[in-house]
Amino acid sequence: SYEKAMEIDPEFFWSWGMRGMVLEKLGRYQEAIASLTRATEICPYYEDGFYHKARCYAIQGKTTAVIENLQKTFEINPHSYRHKAATDPTFELMRDNKHFQALIQKADG
Repeated sequence: SYEKAMEIDPEFFWSWGMRGMVLEKLGRYQEAIASLTRATEICPYYEDGFYHKARCYAIQGKTTAVIENLQKTFEINPHSYRHKAATDPTFELMRDNKHFQALIQKADG
């Protein structure tokens, strides 16, 4: 279990990240964000952590936090995540947001 892995090595970012993604799927967004934040604190280049935090914030309607976390994701890995974010239904309500559009286009260029 991720809990056991975190107990054995609390600095293993992957366990925190996977725990966060499971919590996201369970709809426990605040807990997911906390775990994903811990993962990205341990490993600042963990793009999945920032991406999934952006998803959690999008579901909660927190536009600024979505943009901030997607920007960090794209800084780390712009090519893989640009298309993913552009087509992810979680970001559907963000599609008309000019900051979201600019971020997607910037990552594309």
